[in-house]
Amino acid sequence: MGEQSSGISLAEIAATIDAELIATSPDKLVKRLASLTSASQDDLSFVVSEKNLPQAERSEAGALICPPGLIKPAENLSLLIHSNPYKAYAEASKLFARGADNRGISDRAIISDRAEISDGVSIGAFSVVEAGARIAAGSDIASNCYIGADAEIGANCRIFSNVTLYHEVILGSDCRVNSGTVIGSDGFGFAPSDKGWEKIHQLGRVVIGDNVDIGANVSISRGALDDTIIGHGVIIDDLVLVAHNVEVGDRTAIAGQVGIAGSTKIGADCSFGGQVAITGHIEIADNVHVTGKSMVTRSILEPGQYSSGMPVAPSKDWRRNTVRLRKIEELVDRVSQLENSTKNKAKE
Repeated sequence: MGEQSSGISLAEIAATIDAELIATSPDKLVKRLASLTSASQDDLSFVVSEKNLPQAERSEAGALICPPGLIKPAENLSLLIHSNPYKAYAEASKLFARGADNRGISDRAIISDRAEISDGVSIGAFSVVEAGARIAAGSDIASNCYIGADAEIGANCRIFSNVTLYHEVILGSDCRVNSGTVIGSDGFGFAPSDKGWEKIHQLGRVVIGDNVDIGANVSISRGALDDTIIGHGVIIDDLVLVAHNVEVGDRTAIAGQVGIAGSTKIGADCSFGGQVAITGHIEIADNVHVTGKSMVTRSILEPGQYSSGMPVAPSKDWRRNTVRLRKIEELVDRVSQLENSTKNKAKE
């Protein structure tokens, strides 16, 4: 792979993303991946559909990822043709992303002599790896991380600074965990007593699959008895709470500030918009998509899109509608009375 400082050739990018290349100079080096508005002649950008055409026409990008037939080749414009340009853009971004430094293990890291560290692992300064922890080959642990006793990290993971993995947490291969995230902390389990709240010690684990991407400041609680489970290919945005014994199916996407209460089971290929609140002890089927700020209070057993809450409106209209909502029970009673009266008259 070409170095980012000098650039990456169009031919190499096309081969990586499996795109058809139309270019007068396939060996031309691309310095960066940029937006249509900021790109220059040395940059690569992308066009998803016709709605991007006005921006593309004004762009100074020297190369574009685009779907077939959307843009005509030009003398100073190379094209990388792909049927799914957004996916191709995602694959191209890997070439330009800053990877792990492969710096090895810092002499200021604190690692138990009973931890198992495979070849090619990097561990930054002031990180702690406790006894029984296992870190597989190629994984990168940045500075100030804590890896608890008997925790397991799969191959080629990247753990950014200030991440905490409690004891017995299992993280699959090819995962990314961003700064400030805590995995395996105690769930919110307490029993009421005449002396106040009695803590229920959380005895389960957190088990996370392969290729999972977890944002910053996420909290995933360990199970009370059984495990909290995150499936393969799940993506979790910043500031998400996953409570104890939750199960999240493969490839589900969870946007920022979502809260999932304990023991809820979520299927595969679901998505949840920002600030969705999900109550505990319910089931959500595969392929369920919940729009932002919705509140899920009961099981959803059929796939589809679901919404709740009131969309934004001018304050005057919102206040008027709120007043009307308060009177809805009275209105229902009046309608029922009117229907009964109509039926009685019809009988007469």
